[in-house]
Amino acid sequence: MNLTPDHTRLMRQFVSYAFRDMARLCATHGWNEGGCGTQERLQNDLTPSLLGYRRGMVVGRQLFYFPHAYRLTADPLYKARAEHLFEDLTTHFWDDENGGWYFSLGEGNDVADSTKDLYGHAFILFGLAHYFAIFQDDRALEWVRRTHDIVQERFSLPGGWLAPAATREWNLLGRNLEQNPHMHLLEAYLSLFNATRDDAFLDCARRIMAVYTEKLRTPDRHKVLEHLDERGEATGEKGTLIQPGHLYEWYWLVNEYADAADVPELKTDNGLTLDWADEHCVDESEGGLFDLVNSSADILSDRKRIWPTTEQIKA
Repeated sequence: MNLTPDHTRLMRQFVSYAFRDMARLCATHGWNEGGCGTQERLQNDLTPSLLGYRRGMVVGRQLFYFPHAYRLTADPLYKARAEHLFEDLTTHFWDDENGGWYFSLGEGNDVADSTKDLYGHAFILFGLAHYFAIFQDDRALEWVRRTHDIVQERFSLPGGWLAPAATREWNLLGRNLEQNPHMHLLEAYLSLFNATRDDAFLDCARRIMAVYTEKLRTPDRHKVLEHLDERGEATGEKGTLIQPGHLYEWYWLVNEYADAADVPELKTDNGLTLDWADEHCVDESEGGLFDLVNSSADILSDRKRIWPTTEQIKA
């Protein structure tokens, strides 16, 4: 990419900020020493917001975060935090009776929300993949296999995509096609393939890519839709919605899949998505990305959030 010295300097600053400065904050103010681990939210004075719950998907995200902070710094605090989170996740969030991961737990590890959602399962798979990749703890692979089996057996639908959620007893809560959990499941399976070189995970990524190219991506190959109905079709106003941050996220994920699966031709069409996002989703006057647009490039929400910008950086 012909990176300049300024590009390289900025990259190093960003990584240092994300995995040194912020990791220290998360491991101290963002940690519940007397409880089970991560504080999900801090107030402006760095005291915890007392939410009354903690979510499995957040534990999954932190199972990515703290191992990489340890990899980059060799600080044993981050290794200890990661190991604690792994034990917390596997001890408390799994439904021993029905299988699958609870959405959230309350005080004393009672079940707050027993929903089994695909988004949460995707992030837990993602976190387990990176925990295994860095610490080579075979127990993580056992949980990966268990979670993978649940995802394939319980969420799969005849249309080729996966249901967004189910009850504790696995009654599906809708058969509609939602973009976001599929994107994060692709991210998880690519991480698992990179960590294990097991082609079974690449096959799972390939099936999600088929859903992306055949359903989620518009025929002009410029945009990615958020919500399709149970027939896999874009209907009504909801079917036109686009979150710009996800366009950038799909761009870099498709590129990673193209490298992993050795299909470089995917990268040619993939650039069209990036071009459309750059043209229609960037706030040229104020900076940042619009939060929500539609397929006609109308701005539906001009608020700014940090996660779309981080996806833009990755793209």
